[in-house]
Amino acid sequence: MRRARQVASGPLFIVADEQFAGRGRHGKVWRAPPGNLNLSLLLINPAPLAHMPELGFVAGVAVHSALCALLPESSASHALKIKWPNDIVHNGAKLSGLMLEAHQLSPDRQACVIGIGVNCRAIPEDLPYKATHLSALAGRDVSASEVRDRLTLALGHELSIYARGAGFGTIRQRWLARAAGLGAQVTLDTGTARCSGVFQTIDLNGRLVLAIDGAETRFDAGDVFLTPSAQTALPRKELEEL
Repeated sequence: MRRARQVASGPLFIVADEQFAGRGRHGKVWRAPPGNLNLSLLLINPAPLAHMPELGFVAGVAVHSALCALLPESSASHALKIKWPNDIVHNGAKLSGLMLEAHQLSPDRQACVIGIGVNCRAIPEDLPYKATHLSALAGRDVSASEVRDRLTLALGHELSIYARGAGFGTIRQRWLARAAGLGAQVTLDTGTARCSGVFQTIDLNGRLVLAIDGAETRFDAGDVFLTPSAQTALPRKELEEL
């Protein structure tokens, strides 16, 4: 974001070999050991400011596509999913996560930074959830540079589909085709309360839609917890071809 304020035009990729004080969700400090990919992408005016959160779904689809290409088909086809909002999980174990930050720098200049972390060779310590890494899943050494090269191409592809917001409907369908727990019971922690419901879809604004006691409820943010059956739930039939 400092580079954006220094009139960097973007797109600009910044990669770190290791993180000692990265920023995770809810202000948590994030540490990433050597060997993993820590990448931030700066975009200038990628969409109207109100539509910037959609870029998280664009990036989520891109990360999923890049990682699928690095795993054996048998490992990726039904096990690799996107957990709302945009964690990549393999049979429920976290493989990658991302964060978005957007700022209005001037009346005609908006900056968005997409931060992406991928476990390539190691798992950060003391995680409160299951995690895995690419090398273990692929049965070979997968380097951060190999993932970076795949991911930069995938991001360019999905951003072209997104077309500054005009293509979010297509991105939404592509995201749903890869969604973990779609049609299954999940639990959501909003930070102030927990609730359970059947994961119906994401709406046109990317909000999570759960069926709770027969009524649809929408959520802007929260942590999703998958049941064992939800971890490998298949996408809805009409989305399987996407």
